[in-house]
Amino acid sequence: MNDRDFTHALCATADLLATLPRSRDARSQAMAAAHSAFAAFPALQPRLLVDQTPGSPLLDYDVLLQRPAGGSVALSWRPDATMPWALVHSDHWAANFVLTVDDQDVPVQDALFYLRTHAERYPDLMQDMLDGQLVIATLQADPPPVSDGELQRESDLFRRAHGLLTAQATHHWLRDSAVGEGGFRDFLIFRIRERKFFDALAEASRTTDLLAHAAELERVDLLWVHGTPDEVAAMHLRTTSAAEPLARIAADALLAGDLAPGFERVRLFARQLPPELEGAAEGSAIGPLSWRGQWGIAQVIRRAPATADAGTLAQLRAMRRRAWLDARRAEVVVYWHWF
Repeated sequence: MNDRDFTHALCATADLLATLPRSRDARSQAMAAAHSAFAAFPALQPRLLVDQTPGSPLLDYDVLLQRPAGGSVALSWRPDATMPWALVHSDHWAANFVLTVDDQDVPVQDALFYLRTHAERYPDLMQDMLDGQLVIATLQADPPPVSDGELQRESDLFRRAHGLLTAQATHHWLRDSAVGEGGFRDFLIFRIRERKFFDALAEASRTTDLLAHAAELERVDLLWVHGTPDEVAAMHLRTTSAAEPLARIAADALLAGDLAPGFERVRLFARQLPPELEGAAEGSAIGPLSWRGQWGIAQVIRRAPATADAGTLAQLRAMRRRAWLDARRAEVVVYWHWF
């Protein structure tokens, strides 16, 4: 790129900054417009930086360009009627950010909204926020289409899950979240696109993944008998000294009043078993062991080969999603601000 082309890119970037929408609800629209404009000069590695001042309904933008001769150039634009950039940003540049993943910044407002929508699941919040940014960056390049019908269904599902059963309740929730209808719409669109992306990813590798993880996806039926340590120890003696099925021993103990009612049949995937039960053959009784917050003995009743049923496909999707995120985390540069 020669000096004339670089000058043209600077002018085009200045024009872009002056036309980007400044409403907080238009963040994704601005990112899409910048992504399209930057395609004209990819050699400059342009980055759109979004500033969301706490308490302000408006966004401000900067663009960072790599100069061909070396170094970088930052372009800023401020409307005539606003306060100069230097005064507004006299504090640290990252004061309003929680996380930066490559060139994607997560402001405090987005983090608070994330906490509000995910707190019920008690997730690993820091990792989930990072994973969300990885998905957002990928979807920006090729976002799956979202129809009005899909958006309505997603909204209905979210409202029911959060007890927002009336328009008034939803309005109050949006007001208390300080996210606005546009921000909520962007949130729902992201959920739909994320699901479509990982569905397509899992479908593309379904056959190979099923073969590769066949042992982990066996269905295992167990009899889980649990009680106090003394009760479990007594059953363990009988299982090791006599060739009796665990179910009969548990039933005899229950009828004799020697065992509290604590046995159940459990069906799991092999990958969900505790380490003590990995590879256990049909008929084998393993224990005593601590599992599921209880103390007991487990007997393998049946092991069935993996099949492409709905439950197995859901497991494959979760495994493929985890593998993709693990690979992406290893590729990006992450800065946690405030930590």
